[in-house]
Amino acid sequence: VATGLSFTVVLTKDGQVYTCGSNRHGQLGHGDTIDRAVPKIIELFEGPADVVQIAAGASYTFAVIDDGTVHSFGSCTNFFLGHGDQHDELRPWAIQSFKNRNIHVVRVSAGDEHVVALHALGHVYTSGRGYCGALGHGDENDKTSPELISSLNNQVAVQVCLSCLHQPRETNSAYSLQ
Repeated sequence: VATGLSFTVVLTKDGQVYTCGSNRHGQLGHGDTIDRAVPKIIELFEGPADVVQIAAGASYTFAVIDDGTVHSFGSCTNFFLGHGDQHDELRPWAIQSFKNRNIHVVRVSAGDEHVVALHALGHVYTSGRGYCGALGHGDENDKTSPELISSLNNQVAVQVCLSCLHQPRETNSAYSLQ
């Protein structure tokens, strides 16, 4: 289960995703902006690919598929979704920069204004708002698409974690390094 600001995302054991609550930015993934008081399955995920992990930001959602692709939907105010633009997505859409480079993502975590993704080989990618260096790239620049944190190239990350009002730090518990 993942929760955002007034909405809930549920991943079932068979890889299906249900959402309910506020849907102002399409964060429920049903192709509209209708609020829902009862969980509804996201139809786009029905089929051969199973969702293996979910994450929710304030008004956006991420889903990792068993083939390593990442889908995002909802608000894209600060480039949270990683598609290179600031257009809200009402349905799940695969992040092309991961897909085009055959980056197999195993985990994502969502914060208020940025997202962190873990590659199967232990590399860490971030996108979103770079305020106070939150993305870990040595600057405060926003990243419109996921970018590798190069300072962690010699490390193998095994976990990534963000939460509301927290920033990732290499020296704090945001990354577990092996």
